[in-house]
Amino acid sequence: MNRLCRRSAACLALLLSAQPLIAQTTDALLTPEQITTLEGAEADLRARLAPHADGQDTAAVADFLAVIDGDRLPMPDRLSLANTPCSVRSLQVTADIALGYPFFPCSFRQEGPAGLVFQKDAGSQRRLGLVLPGATGTNFAFRGGSYFTGEAPRGYTGDPEAGTDSLGLMYRGGPDRYYIIFAPVDGRGEVYEILTQ
Repeated sequence: MNRLCRRSAACLALLLSAQPLIAQTTDALLTPEQITTLEGAEADLRARLAPHADGQDTAAVADFLAVIDGDRLPMPDRLSLANTPCSVRSLQVTADIALGYPFFPCSFRQEGPAGLVFQKDAGSQRRLGLVLPGATGTNFAFRGGSYFTGEAPRGYTGDPEAGTDSLGLMYRGGPDRYYIIFAPVDGRGEVYEILTQ
């Protein structure tokens, strides 16, 4: 598996080196459809949480809201996150359930002169993708792909039928805390809470 991860990282580095990201913002790197999807992701997430607020999932809904309702601090220099030790947990909501998972190791690493890659490669649900500069300094964008234990890491495909593409907006909720609100996929809303140490 490590060899496969290294190959994927090498391919990603090659792609990034061909795409100068230094002066580009999210608006220049995402399609208008992707930007519209991201702009509606938080409202969609809140709408998905509402039916669970008074049932057995009350604690999970409280976890979601504790993560996304806090302060939104200015983002640091994006590349300063590279090689920062961190952990991540996933909070997910569907029509049937809202739940939170425990924290797992994750990583940010620099690829090429200006690329930043985020990878969660622990637990059964995994994700790999680019952290893109934000347009306003208050967020970054995530564009990548999800995969499961035993599958090869995959990035963003651009195929609307794939069901594995991930788009999200990343915010800073505290000095050592970040979160990504993902656009819904297959009826599921999701937030990553990321703690840096």
